[in-house]
Amino acid sequence: MLITVCISTVRPDTLEYSVRSILSQTYRDWELIIVSQGGSADLQDAVCRTVKRDGRIRNIHLNEKGLSRGRNAGIEAARGEVIAFTDDDCEAPEDWLQTIAESFQQYPEAGLLGGSLIAPDTPRSLISTCPEFHANECYYDPRKQSAPPGYGWAGGDFALRTSVAKRVGPFDNFLGAGTFFPCCEDIDYGLRVEKAGVVCISSPRVRVYHTYGRRYGLKAVWKHLDNYAVGRGAFLAKLKQIRHPLAEMWEREERNAGWSKLLRKPHRFLLDRYFRRRVRYGFEEYNRLFRVENGLSVPVNHQDQGRRVETT
Repeated sequence: MLITVCISTVRPDTLEYSVRSILSQTYRDWELIIVSQGGSADLQDAVCRTVKRDGRIRNIHLNEKGLSRGRNAGIEAARGEVIAFTDDDCEAPEDWLQTIAESFQQYPEAGLLGGSLIAPDTPRSLISTCPEFHANECYYDPRKQSAPPGYGWAGGDFALRTSVAKRVGPFDNFLGAGTFFPCCEDIDYGLRVEKAGVVCISSPRVRVYHTYGRRYGLKAVWKHLDNYAVGRGAFLAKLKQIRHPLAEMWEREERNAGWSKLLRKPHRFLLDRYFRRRVRYGFEEYNRLFRVENGLSVPVNHQDQGRRVETT
């Protein structure tokens, strides 16, 4: 079984380590598609050096940035039966692809596999943040059951059958890293996979290390939290437009969390109020700029294609 590995990249300084981890895989039937984005000369130099290392490595270059765009380009170019995704600040252990192949062989009816994204340790004295996710061993058939506890996946470590990718359609180009709404593209795609009735599995044995994903300092942490608040608000707006039941649940959780923290942790209430305003901001901006067609965001003004400048 040929596995296509897709890495979207804007970081020339960490790409080398991600690619090295793929070259070290014990499973040998793979191809690697590197989707480079933007106009960085350093990035293109790094990609050119990388492509020369192994005939199984190909490069696709996109002028526009956006993690969803990169994944979509990788899906379109994939030759493998399965497409495995990781990020350019991650490293995969040498058994990553072997475990992915064995998981799909064990469950031939499964169309999507999620794994664990493991953040690096850091001294407690340093202010930092790093996205991570710890998967449970789960089998989920959305046609017959609700998602079991612990099921899920993160964008830095998942795989899907190419046939499922073609059936579900592309990632939403206006959600995710590199866009103004820089998160929730994986949750959005997961919901569409479930709606299509695709059997999903997850396993902590399928693991990727987010080695270079930790951001240090108050400014970086604040930006991370702010990005997630705005992105979450936008995704909530998308859910409300399509009348998804998750929208009502999220809104209820937001309301309850605010009053709960006022009573239990009053010193955090003002901070929470700020980020709740940023969620509302993302919600309103998405509704102003987009409508949803066939599960994807479509700019109301096709001339600007959803581009905007944030007001102060």
